[in-house]
Amino acid sequence: MTEKACARQAFDHWDEDGDGRITAADYRARAHRVIDAFSADPQSDRARAVTEAYMRLWERMAAALDVDKDGEISFAEYLNWFHGHTKRNGDFEEALVPALRTAFTLADADRDGRLDQEEFLRLTIAASGSDRDRAEQAFPQIDTDGDGWVVFDEYIDAIRSFVVEGEGAGKLLVGSGAKSS
Repeated sequence: MTEKACARQAFDHWDEDGDGRITAADYRARAHRVIDAFSADPQSDRARAVTEAYMRLWERMAAALDVDKDGEISFAEYLNWFHGHTKRNGDFEEALVPALRTAFTLADADRDGRLDQEEFLRLTIAASGSDRDRAEQAFPQIDTDGDGWVVFDEYIDAIRSFVVEGEGAGKLLVGSGAKSS
C-alpha cells in the first residue's frame, strides 16, 4: 500500500461522518460508538475514560495537524502530517495508545486483560470501522500465540504495524467497513 493510500485509509477512519474533514465531533462520535457497542453506561468510569481519551487524542491531533486553525483537519493537512509521521513510533505511543487502551479495557467485559473473539470483533467493528469479515480475518493474525485470546500487546502491535509501517494485520483493523451509527 502506498503512503498516500495508507494516509487516505487512516483519514477516512477518523472522518466518522464522511464529510471530508476530521473534527472533534468525529472523535466524540467514535468514542460513543465504542461505548454503545458494549452497552456501557455513558456515565460509568470506563465509558468516561474512553470519551476523555478520544478527546485528548483529538486535541493532540488538532494541535499538530490543523495548520489553518479552523477546527477541522482536511485531507491535505492530514497527508502533509502523515508524510513525516509514519516512521515516528513515539507519536503513536504518546497519542494513540492511551485511547486504544481505554477502548480495549471497556471491551474486556470480565476484566481478565484479554479479549475473546466476540469481544475483539465488537471492539474492532466499533472502534476501527472495520466490517465483520475483516475483523474475523484479523483475529487469528493478531492472536499471535494462537491461544484464542487477544491481549493488549498483540492488539497494539497489530495497529502499530499499520500506523507506523503501513503493514501487517493492523490494516484489517482500520476502516473499509461500513460505518454504523
